[in-house]
Amino acid sequence: MAPSRDKWVRRFVITETARHKQGFTIYKVTSL
Repeated sequence: MAPSRDKWVRRFVITETARHKQGFTIYKVTSL
């Protein structure tokens, strides 16, 4: 389950970061 979760999380982070300028904030929250 770990790899699957990390995969969707990483994809979400990349997509949001590319769209939002405050990607670092979203990345930090998602990392938690």
